[in-house]
Amino acid sequence: MQVILNEWLSCPSFARIENQLRTKINSSVRVRLIIQSSDILMQRLPWHLWNFFSDYQFAETAIALPEANRVEKLNIPRKKIRILGIFGNDKDIDIETDKKYLSTLSEEAEIIFLVQPNPQNLGQKLWDEKGWDIICFSGHSQSEKDGSTGYFDLGNQTKLKIEELENALTTAISRGLKLAIFNSCDGLGLARQFAQLHIPAVIVMGEIVPDVVAQQFFQNFLELFASGQSLYISMRQAREKLKYLESKFPGATWLPIICQNPAEVPPSWRNLHGIYKPNLGEILTELGLAIERENYLTPPDKIKALQQVKILKEVGEFPTAENQDTIKSSMRKLKSIVMEHPAANFMDEALNKLSIYFLNQRNYE
Repeated sequence: MQVILNEWLSCPSFARIENQLRTKINSSVRVRLIIQSSDILMQRLPWHLWNFFSDYQFAETAIALPEANRVEKLNIPRKKIRILGIFGNDKDIDIETDKKYLSTLSEEAEIIFLVQPNPQNLGQKLWDEKGWDIICFSGHSQSEKDGSTGYFDLGNQTKLKIEELENALTTAISRGLKLAIFNSCDGLGLARQFAQLHIPAVIVMGEIVPDVVAQQFFQNFLELFASGQSLYISMRQAREKLKYLESKFPGATWLPIICQNPAEVPPSWRNLHGIYKPNLGEILTELGLAIERENYLTPPDKIKALQQVKILKEVGEFPTAENQDTIKSSMRKLKSIVMEHPAANFMDEALNKLSIYFLNQRNYE
Protein backbone atom coordinates (compact mmCIF):
# COMPACT_ATOMS: atom_id res chain seq x y z
CA MET A 1 0.00 0.00 0.00
CA GLN A 2 2.81 2.44 0.85
CA VAL A 3 4.44 1.93 -2.55
CA ILE A 4 1.13 2.29 -4.41
CA LEU A 5 0.16 5.41 -2.44
CA ASN A 6 3.47 7.15 -3.10
CA GLU A 7 3.42 6.21 -6.79
CA TRP A 8 -0.04 7.77 -7.05
CA LEU A 9 1.06 10.91 -5.17
CA SER A 10 4.12 11.25 -7.41
CA CYS A 11 1.96 12.07 -10.44
CA PRO A 12 2.94 15.45 -11.99
CA SER A 13 -0.14 17.36 -10.84
CA PHE A 14 0.35 16.40 -7.18
CA ALA A 15 4.16 16.46 -7.30
CA ARG A 16 3.97 20.21 -7.90
CA ILE A 17 2.00 20.57 -4.67
CA GLU A 18 4.54 18.51 -2.75
CA ASN A 19 7.40 20.55 -4.17
CA GLN A 20 5.72 23.75 -3.02
CA LEU A 21 5.20 22.33 0.46
CA ARG A 22 8.81 21.25 0.74
CA THR A 23 10.01 24.63 -0.54
CA LYS A 24 7.92 26.71 1.84
CA ILE A 25 7.89 24.55 4.98
CA ASN A 26 10.96 23.81 7.08
CA SER A 27 11.23 20.17 8.18
CA SER A 28 11.37 21.26 11.84
CA VAL A 29 8.01 23.05 11.64
CA ARG A 30 4.84 21.48 13.03
CA VAL A 31 2.52 20.75 10.13
CA ARG A 32 -1.17 19.85 10.08
CA LEU A 33 -2.17 18.36 6.75
CA ILE A 34 -5.97 18.30 6.51
CA ILE A 35 -7.58 16.31 3.69
CA GLN A 36 -10.95 17.95 3.01
CA SER A 37 -13.13 15.48 1.14
CA SER A 38 -16.52 13.83 1.47
CA ASP A 39 -15.25 10.75 -0.42
CA ILE A 40 -15.03 7.82 2.00
CA LEU A 41 -12.20 6.24 0.02
CA MET A 42 -10.10 9.40 0.38
CA GLN A 43 -10.84 9.42 4.10
CA ARG A 44 -9.77 5.81 4.51
CA LEU A 45 -6.39 6.22 2.80
CA PRO A 46 -3.38 5.85 5.13
CA TRP A 47 -2.07 9.33 4.37
CA HIS A 48 0.64 9.02 7.02
CA LEU A 49 2.44 6.58 4.67
CA TRP A 50 3.16 9.41 2.23
CA ASN A 51 6.94 9.91 2.04
CA PHE A 52 6.47 13.55 3.01
CA PHE A 53 5.81 12.48 6.61
CA SER A 54 9.09 10.57 6.82
CA ASP A 55 10.96 13.84 6.27
CA TYR A 56 8.65 15.95 8.43
CA GLN A 57 8.74 14.40 11.89
CA PHE A 58 6.40 17.02 13.37
CA ALA A 59 3.71 16.62 10.72
CA GLU A 60 0.46 14.72 11.03
CA THR A 61 -2.64 14.32 8.91
CA ALA A 62 -6.36 14.65 9.52
CA ILE A 63 -9.54 14.44 7.49
CA ALA A 64 -12.32 17.01 7.22
CA LEU A 65 -15.52 17.59 5.32
CA PRO A 66 -15.40 20.18 2.50
CA GLU A 67 -17.59 22.65 4.41
CA ALA A 68 -16.65 23.83 7.89
CA ASN A 69 -18.23 26.31 10.28
CA ARG A 70 -17.52 27.49 13.77
CA VAL A 71 -20.15 27.32 16.52
CA GLU A 72 -20.40 30.38 18.75
CA LYS A 73 -19.30 29.35 22.26
CA LEU A 74 -20.69 30.35 25.63
CA ASN A 75 -18.11 31.50 28.17
CA ILE A 76 -18.51 28.92 30.94
CA PRO A 77 -15.55 28.99 33.37
CA ARG A 78 -14.54 25.63 34.83
CA LYS A 79 -12.06 24.96 37.61
CA LYS A 80 -11.19 21.58 36.11
CA ILE A 81 -11.33 20.01 32.69
CA ARG A 82 -14.57 18.04 32.45
CA ILE A 83 -14.56 14.62 30.80
CA LEU A 84 -17.59 12.42 30.20
CA GLY A 85 -16.61 8.76 29.87
CA ILE A 86 -19.28 6.63 28.20
CA PHE A 87 -18.90 2.85 28.39
CA GLY A 88 -21.19 0.83 26.17
CA ASN A 89 -21.59 -2.80 25.18
CA ASP A 90 -18.53 -4.65 26.47
CA LYS A 91 -19.12 -8.02 24.80
CA ASP A 92 -15.73 -9.67 24.17
CA ILE A 93 -13.76 -6.51 24.98
CA ASP A 94 -12.15 -5.08 28.13
CA ILE A 95 -13.40 -1.53 28.64
CA GLU A 96 -12.37 -1.47 32.29
CA THR A 97 -8.81 -0.77 31.12
CA ASP A 98 -9.97 2.41 29.37
CA LYS A 99 -11.73 3.45 32.56
CA LYS A 100 -8.49 3.03 34.50
CA TYR A 101 -6.59 5.17 31.98
CA LEU A 102 -9.16 7.94 32.27
CA SER A 103 -9.02 7.74 36.07
CA THR A 104 -5.30 8.63 36.00
CA LEU A 105 -6.34 12.15 34.93
CA SER A 106 -8.53 12.72 37.99
CA GLU A 107 -6.17 15.26 39.61
CA GLU A 108 -6.53 17.64 36.69
CA ALA A 109 -9.97 16.68 35.43
CA GLU A 110 -13.45 16.05 36.75
CA ILE A 111 -14.43 12.73 35.20
CA ILE A 112 -17.96 11.37 35.12
CA PHE A 113 -18.51 7.74 34.10
CA LEU A 114 -21.68 6.44 32.46
CA VAL A 115 -21.81 2.65 32.18
CA GLN A 116 -24.27 1.33 29.58
CA PRO A 117 -26.58 4.33 30.03
CA ASN A 118 -29.97 4.48 28.36
CA PRO A 119 -30.44 7.24 25.74
CA GLN A 120 -32.37 9.44 28.16
CA ASN A 121 -29.64 9.39 30.82
CA LEU A 122 -26.94 10.03 28.22
CA GLY A 123 -28.88 12.93 26.75
CA GLN A 124 -29.42 14.46 30.18
CA LYS A 125 -25.69 14.31 30.94
CA LEU A 126 -24.80 15.92 27.61
CA TRP A 127 -27.17 18.79 28.46
CA ASP A 128 -25.24 19.46 31.69
CA GLU A 129 -25.11 23.24 32.23
CA LYS A 130 -21.46 23.09 33.31
CA GLY A 131 -20.55 21.78 29.89
CA TRP A 132 -17.94 19.20 28.85
CA ASP A 133 -14.46 19.51 27.37
CA ILE A 134 -14.00 15.91 26.21
CA ILE A 135 -16.29 12.96 25.74
CA CYS A 136 -14.88 9.45 25.38
CA PHE A 137 -16.74 6.37 24.23
CA SER A 138 -15.46 2.83 24.69
CA GLY A 139 -17.40 -0.12 23.36
CA HIS A 140 -18.66 -1.29 19.97
CA SER A 141 -19.53 0.88 16.97
CA GLN A 142 -20.03 0.48 13.25
CA SER A 143 -20.43 2.67 10.14
CA GLU A 144 -22.32 2.27 6.91
CA LYS A 145 -20.15 1.15 3.98
CA ASP A 146 -20.38 4.56 2.34
CA GLY A 147 -19.38 6.27 5.61
CA SER A 148 -22.52 8.40 5.58
CA THR A 149 -23.51 7.49 9.11
CA GLY A 150 -22.71 5.17 11.99
CA TYR A 151 -23.92 4.04 15.36
CA PHE A 152 -22.44 3.25 18.75
CA ASP A 153 -23.70 0.45 20.98
CA LEU A 154 -24.69 1.46 24.52
CA GLY A 155 -25.49 -2.09 25.52
CA ASN A 156 -28.83 -3.60 26.49
CA GLN A 157 -29.65 -3.83 22.78
CA THR A 158 -29.52 -0.03 22.40
CA LYS A 159 -27.70 1.45 19.43
CA LEU A 160 -27.60 5.19 18.77
CA LYS A 161 -26.66 7.46 15.89
CA ILE A 162 -25.17 10.88 16.49
CA GLU A 163 -28.21 12.48 14.87
CA GLU A 164 -30.40 11.05 17.64
CA LEU A 165 -28.44 13.18 20.12
CA GLU A 166 -28.08 16.18 17.81
CA ASN A 167 -29.73 18.76 20.07
CA ALA A 168 -27.85 17.63 23.17
CA LEU A 169 -24.52 17.48 21.35
CA THR A 170 -25.00 20.84 19.63
CA THR A 171 -25.64 22.38 23.04
CA ALA A 172 -22.60 20.61 24.51
CA ILE A 173 -20.42 22.00 21.69
CA SER A 174 -21.72 25.52 22.33
CA ARG A 175 -20.82 25.00 26.01
CA GLY A 176 -17.23 24.09 25.24
CA LEU A 177 -17.06 20.49 24.02
CA LYS A 178 -13.88 20.42 21.94
CA LEU A 179 -12.91 16.78 21.53
CA ALA A 180 -14.74 13.49 21.14
CA ILE A 181 -12.83 10.19 21.22
CA PHE A 182 -14.51 7.01 19.98
CA ASN A 183 -12.20 4.20 21.02
CA SER A 184 -14.30 1.70 19.09
CA CYS A 185 -14.45 0.01 15.69
CA ASP A 186 -15.20 1.50 12.30
CA GLY A 187 -15.96 5.07 13.36
CA LEU A 188 -15.76 7.15 10.16
CA GLY A 189 -19.55 7.40 9.92
CA LEU A 190 -19.67 8.72 13.48
CA ALA A 191 -16.90 11.22 12.68
CA ARG A 192 -18.84 12.48 9.65
CA GLN A 193 -22.01 12.97 11.68
CA PHE A 194 -20.08 14.75 14.43
CA ALA A 195 -18.29 16.96 11.88
CA GLN A 196 -21.66 18.12 10.60
CA LEU A 197 -22.30 19.52 14.09
CA HIS A 198 -19.01 21.50 13.80
CA ILE A 199 -17.21 20.07 16.83
CA PRO A 200 -13.55 21.15 16.81
CA ALA A 201 -12.11 17.60 16.64
CA VAL A 202 -13.04 13.93 16.74
CA ILE A 203 -10.78 10.90 17.00
CA VAL A 204 -12.05 7.59 15.65
CA MET A 205 -10.76 4.25 14.45
CA GLY A 206 -11.09 3.92 10.68
CA GLU A 207 -11.66 0.16 10.62
CA ILE A 208 -12.29 -2.77 12.96
CA VAL A 209 -9.76 -2.46 15.79
CA PRO A 210 -8.38 -5.26 17.98
CA ASP A 211 -9.04 -4.68 21.66
CA VAL A 212 -5.38 -4.56 22.65
CA VAL A 213 -4.65 -1.98 19.93
CA ALA A 214 -7.53 0.22 21.08
CA GLN A 215 -6.38 0.02 24.70
CA GLN A 216 -2.76 0.81 23.90
CA PHE A 217 -3.63 3.75 21.65
CA PHE A 218 -5.99 5.22 24.24
CA GLN A 219 -3.32 5.04 26.94
CA ASN A 220 -0.60 6.46 24.68
CA PHE A 221 -2.75 9.31 23.44
CA LEU A 222 -4.06 10.36 26.87
CA GLU A 223 -0.56 10.37 28.36
CA LEU A 224 0.86 12.50 25.56
CA PHE A 225 -2.09 14.89 25.27
CA ALA A 226 -2.36 15.47 29.03
CA SER A 227 1.40 16.09 29.22
CA GLY A 228 0.97 19.18 27.02
CA GLN A 229 1.72 17.81 23.57
CA SER A 230 -0.44 19.18 20.77
CA LEU A 231 -3.36 17.15 19.46
CA TYR A 232 -1.50 16.30 16.26
CA ILE A 233 1.83 15.41 17.87
CA SER A 234 -0.03 13.30 20.45
CA MET A 235 -1.80 11.46 17.65
CA ARG A 236 1.34 10.85 15.62
CA GLN A 237 3.39 9.58 18.54
CA ALA A 238 0.51 7.48 19.93
CA ARG A 239 0.08 5.90 16.50
CA GLU A 240 3.77 5.25 16.06
CA LYS A 241 3.95 3.56 19.45
CA LEU A 242 1.59 0.91 18.04
CA LYS A 243 4.24 -0.20 15.56
CA TYR A 244 5.42 -3.08 17.73
CA LEU A 245 1.92 -4.58 17.55
CA GLU A 246 1.92 -4.77 13.76
CA SER A 247 3.64 -8.15 13.70
CA LYS A 248 0.45 -9.55 15.22
CA PHE A 249 -2.01 -6.89 14.06
CA PRO A 250 -0.91 -5.60 10.61
CA GLY A 251 -1.97 -2.03 9.93
CA ALA A 252 -2.43 -1.12 13.60
CA THR A 253 -0.81 2.29 13.04
CA TRP A 254 -3.30 3.02 10.25
CA LEU A 255 -6.38 2.86 12.45
CA PRO A 256 -6.53 6.08 14.55
CA ILE A 257 -7.80 9.10 12.58
CA ILE A 258 -8.36 12.75 13.49
CA CYS A 259 -11.38 14.45 11.98
CA GLN A 260 -10.63 18.17 12.33
CA ASN A 261 -12.91 21.16 11.89
CA PRO A 262 -10.70 23.49 9.77
CA ALA A 263 -12.60 26.50 11.11
CA GLU A 264 -11.38 25.78 14.65
CA VAL A 265 -7.99 25.85 16.36
CA PRO A 266 -7.13 22.25 17.36
CA PRO A 267 -7.80 21.70 21.07
CA SER A 268 -4.92 21.30 23.49
CA TRP A 269 -4.96 20.18 27.11
CA ARG A 270 -4.21 23.64 28.44
CA ASN A 271 -6.95 25.38 26.45
CA LEU A 272 -9.69 22.96 27.46
CA HIS A 273 -10.52 24.95 30.60
CA GLY A 274 -13.37 27.36 30.08
CA ILE A 275 -11.29 30.02 31.85
CA TYR A 276 -8.22 29.52 29.66
CA LYS A 277 -7.09 32.60 27.75
CA PRO A 278 -5.59 31.70 24.36
CA ASN A 279 -2.08 32.87 23.59
CA LEU A 280 -1.17 35.11 20.66
CA GLY A 281 -0.20 32.23 18.38
CA GLU A 282 -3.57 30.55 18.86
CA ILE A 283 -5.48 33.81 18.26
CA LEU A 284 -3.49 34.51 15.08
CA THR A 285 -4.06 30.96 13.88
CA GLU A 286 -7.78 31.43 14.39
CA LEU A 287 -7.65 34.75 12.54
CA GLY A 288 -5.80 33.15 9.64
CA LEU A 289 -8.41 30.39 9.43
CA ALA A 290 -11.21 32.96 9.52
CA ILE A 291 -9.63 34.94 6.68
CA GLU A 292 -9.16 31.83 4.55
CA ARG A 293 -12.77 30.74 4.92
CA GLU A 294 -14.25 34.24 4.57
CA ASN A 295 -16.54 34.40 1.51
CA TYR A 296 -16.89 38.19 1.55
CA LEU A 297 -13.23 39.06 0.97
CA THR A 298 -11.72 39.48 -2.46
CA PRO A 299 -8.68 37.26 -3.23
CA PRO A 300 -6.29 40.27 -3.16
CA ASP A 301 -7.66 41.35 0.23
CA LYS A 302 -7.23 37.82 1.58
CA ILE A 303 -3.60 37.89 0.51
CA LYS A 304 -3.09 41.31 2.15
CA ALA A 305 -4.77 40.21 5.36
CA LEU A 306 -2.83 36.95 5.62
CA GLN A 307 0.40 38.88 5.06
CA GLN A 308 -0.40 41.05 8.09
CA VAL A 309 -1.13 37.91 10.15
CA LYS A 310 2.27 36.57 9.12
CA ILE A 311 3.94 39.82 10.23
CA LEU A 312 2.16 39.71 13.59
CA LYS A 313 3.24 36.10 14.14
CA GLU A 314 6.84 37.19 13.67
CA VAL A 315 6.85 40.26 15.93
CA GLY A 316 3.70 40.28 18.06
CA GLU A 317 5.07 38.64 21.20
CA PHE A 318 7.93 41.13 21.69
CA PRO A 319 6.91 44.44 23.32
CA THR A 320 9.69 46.66 21.95
CA ALA A 321 8.89 50.16 20.72
CA GLU A 322 9.61 49.17 17.13
CA ASN A 323 7.35 46.13 17.33
CA GLN A 324 4.56 48.18 18.88
CA ASP A 325 4.60 50.38 15.79
CA THR A 326 4.50 47.29 13.57
CA ILE A 327 1.58 45.86 15.54
CA LYS A 328 -0.36 49.12 15.27
CA SER A 329 0.32 49.31 11.53
CA SER A 330 -0.82 45.73 10.92
CA MET A 331 -3.94 46.19 13.02
CA ARG A 332 -4.87 49.35 11.12
CA LYS A 333 -4.51 47.51 7.81
CA LEU A 334 -6.58 44.56 9.02
CA LYS A 335 -9.32 46.82 10.36
CA SER A 336 -9.33 48.74 7.09
CA ILE A 337 -9.96 45.51 5.18
CA VAL A 338 -12.86 44.61 7.48
CA MET A 339 -14.35 48.09 7.09
CA GLU A 340 -14.30 47.68 3.31
CA HIS A 341 -16.19 44.38 3.65
CA PRO A 342 -18.83 44.79 6.42
CA ALA A 343 -20.24 41.31 5.74
CA ALA A 344 -16.91 39.64 6.60
CA ASN A 345 -18.19 38.50 9.99
CA PHE A 346 -15.74 35.61 10.49
CA MET A 347 -12.73 37.88 10.09
CA ASP A 348 -14.36 40.65 12.14
CA GLU A 349 -15.01 38.32 15.09
CA ALA A 350 -11.47 36.90 15.04
CA LEU A 351 -9.95 40.37 14.69
CA ASN A 352 -11.89 41.60 17.72
CA LYS A 353 -10.31 38.82 19.79
CA LEU A 354 -6.89 39.94 18.61
CA SER A 355 -7.64 43.57 19.51
CA ILE A 356 -8.71 42.51 23.00
CA TYR A 357 -5.53 40.46 23.40
CA PHE A 358 -3.26 43.40 22.52
CA LEU A 359 -5.23 45.79 24.70
CA ASN A 360 -4.83 43.42 27.63
CA GLN A 361 -1.13 43.01 26.90
CA ARG A 362 -0.70 46.78 26.44
CA ASN A 363 1.32 46.12 23.31
CA TYR A 364 -1.09 48.07 21.20
CA GLU A 365 -3.28 51.12 21.69
